[in-house]
Amino acid sequence: TEAVTDSFERLLAQGAGASRQRAVAEATGDLQAVVTDLRERTAASWADL
Repeated sequence: TEAVTDSFERLLAQGAGASRQRAVAEATGDLQAVVTDLRERTAASWADL
């Protein structure tokens, strides 16, 4: 379906959540920053629906 294709294309372009989480952890050294980023990205993804 189009939704699956869109999701797959987004994954290829943006990477998986785990890689983003590792990048935030490496950049900040702060687990709370990782959780905050995850929360914000999750909320934004729901807003796109």
